[in-house]
Amino acid sequence: LDLGNNDIYFGTIYAIDGVGNEISAKSSSITIDLVPPTVGTIADGLEADLAWLKDSTTASANWTGFYDLNGIDYYEVALGTSALGGDVVDWTDVGDDSSHTFSELLLQVNTDYFFSVKARDQLGNVSDPVSSNGFRIDAEGPAISGNSVPTDSPISIFTPLLIDLTLTETVVAYDIQLESAQGDAAGNSAQVTNVGTNINVTLTPPFTSGDVITMSVSLTDIAGNVNSDIEYIYTIAYLSDYDKNNTVDLADLNTFADGWNNNDLTKELGPVSGTVPYFKPAPDQEFNTRDGMAFVRMWTWD
Repeated sequence: LDLGNNDIYFGTIYAIDGVGNEISAKSSSITIDLVPPTVGTIADGLEADLAWLKDSTTASANWTGFYDLNGIDYYEVALGTSALGGDVVDWTDVGDDSSHTFSELLLQVNTDYFFSVKARDQLGNVSDPVSSNGFRIDAEGPAISGNSVPTDSPISIFTPLLIDLTLTETVVAYDIQLESAQGDAAGNSAQVTNVGTNINVTLTPPFTSGDVITMSVSLTDIAGNVNSDIEYIYTIAYLSDYDKNNTVDLADLNTFADGWNNNDLTKELGPVSGTVPYFKPAPDQEFNTRDGMAFVRMWTWD
């Protein structure tokens, strides 16, 4: 026979008895299906297409758009290091579901992996296989490879604290938490921006003398890995400690006297609020007894 695809056919049977009486019966119609299912698309991951997966032992894919007039019987899925490849997991019958997860894998970082799928209809016709655009494994959380402000030196009370964090990779989310040991608003808040693999944190002075500011950082990369174990602790220099050597000494007295005599307002100290040594300065752009009293109280405390 030479039956045409999608053509409708009927079968008829005739019976004739010994004296020539004839009877016939007609079957219900049948349609010839010689065409495989229409090819759809496949994506890495169970929902939106993912370029990175964070689990090296399991990997998932989902597909849409496959169609056949007589319905899909089942799909076959493979996983390989090349498009249409099956060197990781060979073609596997996964039933008529539109997604599948392979487990007990040993996927490697810095390697491209591709899911492939093909559909078989109820009559055994098989579609062309189609592959995903590939994914890689990222099993490590993002980290900070560089910090522009070291934590081993006291921070100036009157200078903006500009912290530039360099990340090991681009992140999709980040969180910066600041805590001032003295409850100073200047140490509890900051302006934060993220450009590429850099996060810039800006704290505006004046800060509280002798305060300790803790900055906690949480990072999330595109694969969903989270690193929330990052912490930096900054110590604010003491008021009057111009050379930031953790003591108010003769050198600081000379610096203060020179500033007073030369009207160098960068050496101004007062007025201040709070208790010694945790003074919060609010410079008023002039040298007066308030500056002198602030220095004396710090000198006496030290």
